[in-house]
This record gives sequence, C-alpha cells and structure tokens, in this order.
Amino acid sequence: MSPLLLLLACPGAPRVASASVAAAPSSSESRLLLPGLSDVACDGADCRALVRGTLVSLPGAAPIGTVGALEAFDTLRFTPSGWEVEGRCVPLAPGPRCVAPLAADGAVGVLAPAAAPPALEQDAPSLGAAAIEFGAAWNAGIAAGWRSGFHRVIVGPGSGRITWLRGIDGAGQLVRVGNGSRTARLGSATASVSWPGWLALHPTGVEAYLVAWPSPLVRAFDPTTLDIRWTLPVEGAARGLFVDPGGRWLLVAVGPGTTERLVEWPLPSLEATPTGDLSRDEVLRALEHPPMDGVLVIDLSTQSVVARAEGELRRFLPLPDRPLLATDREIVFFTPGALP
Repeated sequence: MSPLLLLLACPGAPRVASASVAAAPSSSESRLLLPGLSDVACDGADCRALVRGTLVSLPGAAPIGTVGALEAFDTLRFTPSGWEVEGRCVPLAPGPRCVAPLAADGAVGVLAPAAAPPALEQDAPSLGAAAIEFGAAWNAGIAAGWRSGFHRVIVGPGSGRITWLRGIDGAGQLVRVGNGSRTARLGSATASVSWPGWLALHPTGVEAYLVAWPSPLVRAFDPTTLDIRWTLPVEGAARGLFVDPGGRWLLVAVGPGTTERLVEWPLPSLEATPTGDLSRDEVLRALEHPPMDGVLVIDLSTQSVVARAEGELRRFLPLPDRPLLATDREIVFFTPGALP
C-alpha cells in the first residue's frame, strides 16, 4: 500500500455524530486519508491530487512522476489544453504566482505568469452606483456558473440588498433595503452574543442562506419576505462557504464555538468572474477566519448533511455519479440519494 494512502471504505450513512443532523439514507461514501493534500482535479473519471509536492492518481494514490517534485505548486486543474499546476514563481517566497503545463508523466513545462487574483469590492451600505455595480457583477457571475459565496451583503430580488446585523442579546436581524425595506429578528441558538454572520443566494435567486458564527444553525430564508423556510442544526459552530452553481449543494465549515475575545472576522465581497472559484481564491484564503475542524456538504434537495471531511477545504467537485469533497487531510467520494 502506498505510504500516501489509507483507504477506509465506509458504506452506509456518512459520519455525522449528532442525531439532529440528518443524512440521506441512500448515501454511501469512500474515504481517502491524505494528510498534506493541496488540491485535486479530474478529467472525467481520471482524478489526480497534489499531496506534499507529489502528483498522485486516485483512488490508488500511486505517485505520478518524481515524488516531491511539485513542492512549489498548490493548485492543480484540468483545462481544455490539458493538465496544469499553479504556485509561487519562486518556491517558498512571496510574490507573483506562475502557471505551467503538466505532462501525463508529471513533468512540468515552461512557467508563465498566472492571472492576478480578483479585485475586492467594498460592502458600502448605500444603494448608489457601487451597489448597482456589485449587483451587476454578481448576476453576471452567477449566469456564467460562478459559485455563490457567503458574504456580508447579498443581492436581493430586484435592486434590493440583504445583510445581517448582529446583536448583543443572542439575536440579530436580517435587513433588506431597496425594493421594499424589511427586517426580521432571529435568535442565534445557544450563542450569548451574535457574532459575524454571512449570507449566500441560491443561483435561482428564490432562496437564500444565513449562518451566524458561533451558532450551529444553517437557516434558509425567502429573500423577498425574509421568512425562514427551514433550519438545519449542524455539529459545531458554522461558517458558510458557498452554494455550488448547480444549486443542489451547499458547503459549510464547522469548528469550535469558543474564542477568548470578540472578533470581527473580515469577509469582503469578491468580483464575480466566470472562472472564479471561491474555495481557491488566494485573497480569500489568506484572510483570518473562525477556526475550522471540518467541512459539511448539505443536499439542498433534502435539507440534510450527506458528507463530512475533516480539515480545511481544498476542493469540491460535483461529479455526476460520485461528488468529491477534499480537505487538507482527506478526500471523501459520496453517492447522493435520488432527487425527491
């Protein structure tokens, strides 16, 4: 067996300890323990991962090329031109990033400058020109297949915007301004103070989602009325990641719900680009954020947790038959249940 791999086949329900976290009964999974995983990508059924500077094939984790030869790279992808890797132009040094083609045998081609990271936008409270540009960028990105990330402010129906105002009494407020103002006061479960909250919009625009750290609740609400549609308790304090473009999967991170001080974690909005992937954005990954122990995949068709992986998110690939969830510690392939 490769030293990079410990394969645990886990048929049946995913590993979710709390009885309140429902899982689709028809789901099954297989789990690859790969500490030090940087990224994973697939060309159809041909999936590969970067693990501690080594390119490996999945699910066997057999090395491709020289072990440790890719230490300068942290990103792997398959493009219309073939496989490529991205990382620092000079290993272990700050500065520009470079991209290079990757041959079938793992050999690295000529380095070239990588595209610059997306520009940041300010979450200005007014509904002036900045809000219009923010909405236009958001809608263009969604139309191009961009993942709908969690932000402090999301675009509401029409020209409105929705945000979350935290409270100091274990509650907070959803607030919609523009195109009909409205507020909705919500408790934050067991948290005595409602700390930073983030929202995401479904690609269809008909449903939105709220997580307010350190609450263990994921809430779905109507972006027009702000009425709560459903609530899902998860194990640990939740932090939103994104809704996948297909609209079926919502990803959240979970971790401990305690801290020694009141912290305002920054989460700026990102420019929505057709190729943007929030789980790989260098600016977003560099920001300080609440502690994360694991990543959950929620099936929005059943409002249930269907997969969990321990560690920090590295990639989610909604493959048709067996979606793939990858963290810096492991990969989970899972088989979703049939749509209701």
